[in-house]
Amino acid sequence: MMPDSGETSIIMNVNMPEGTALEQTEAVMMQWQEIALENIPESERRSIVISSGSSGGLNSSGGTHTGTIEISLPDPAERSMTDEEIREIFRSRFDMFPDAVIQFSTTDQARMMTGSDVSINIKGTKLDDLVYVSEELMQLVKEQIPEIKEFTSSHSNALPEIQLELDRSKTL
Repeated sequence: MMPDSGETSIIMNVNMPEGTALEQTEAVMMQWQEIALENIPESERRSIVISSGSSGGLNSSGGTHTGTIEISLPDPAERSMTDEEIREIFRSRFDMFPDAVIQFSTTDQARMMTGSDVSINIKGTKLDDLVYVSEELMQLVKEQIPEIKEFTSSHSNALPEIQLELDRSKTL
């Protein structure tokens, strides 16, 4: 909700469902690159760099399900589009990727410390209750504060895990 600061790059992090194959994540990132090439005039950008299977930003765990697109921009005085107009090009296509969690990072040093403008921590002992409260709160904010554009939750579905404990004292 900070005013447009005239960024010289836009970074968009894409998190597909955990367990997504790297090839699928790469295909999604190539689609985002194509969207950028088709909708952001050459005069409004310097370069476009995509990566897949990367860390995906400050708040991401990384893995084959993550990707990043970074668009380097000319100085604000040298372009006609604002940072927000470029972000809106991407936002208008978020629904093309319903399984993805997509958010923007910023190069603004004041926001680099937290990775976001607003952070709310919810604590409790029951995971189901925490997830429910988190989802309800995010829905309420979406409805009541339309200026907030991207939402994320640190909760994610864990990958299946099995733990084996060997008892070497037992023989076969």
